[in-house]
Amino acid sequence: MAGAAREHEPHVHAVGHCERCETIVEPMLSTQWFVKMEPLAKPAIEAVEQGKTKFVPDTWSKTFFHWMHNIRDWCISRQLWWGHRIPAWTCGKCNEITVARTTPAACSKCGAAQLTQDEDVLDTWFSSWLWPFATLGWPNETRELKSLSIIASGYGVPARALGAVSVIGPVRMDYGKAIASVRQTADELSRFVGELYE
Repeated sequence: MAGAAREHEPHVHAVGHCERCETIVEPMLSTQWFVKMEPLAKPAIEAVEQGKTKFVPDTWSKTFFHWMHNIRDWCISRQLWWGHRIPAWTCGKCNEITVARTTPAACSKCGAAQLTQDEDVLDTWFSSWLWPFATLGWPNETRELKSLSIIASGYGVPARALGAVSVIGPVRMDYGKAIASVRQTADELSRFVGELYE
């Protein structure tokens, strides 16, 4: 319908561009890995309520509680070329996903050997959870592991980041309870994380 438009107005809007090559970045939906956070948040909330965990100054407790009582599942996968790769392999024959500590020789469902590891890597904060276990003598209850009782943070670190880190504390302090929470409530990746704590 030629001539149907009454007027023409230019609009300015933000279009994302790659910082390296400056091409337009187009959104693309993809499969992501999530951890169910509500069951993991409960022990962290209880630790603050019971005075086992304290914030200095105490006014940050209010921010912590707001975040933790309204917590959402955490997307832990990132599409980057560096980092800890997601420990999941997809079978080329039946599409079954196998989560394991080491590269499996065959599919856990059909036995085929055509496995491809997920290309995503773990989120930085999730990867940081692995650090104390990898460097401080775990699974032994070493003096160094037990000494992790303080999180020092800059003012600019968001409460959600501290909340995410705080949920690992009960796992370190009380393995049995946290393993049960992880295994009862989360997906295949969380079962892998639970196995790390055994």
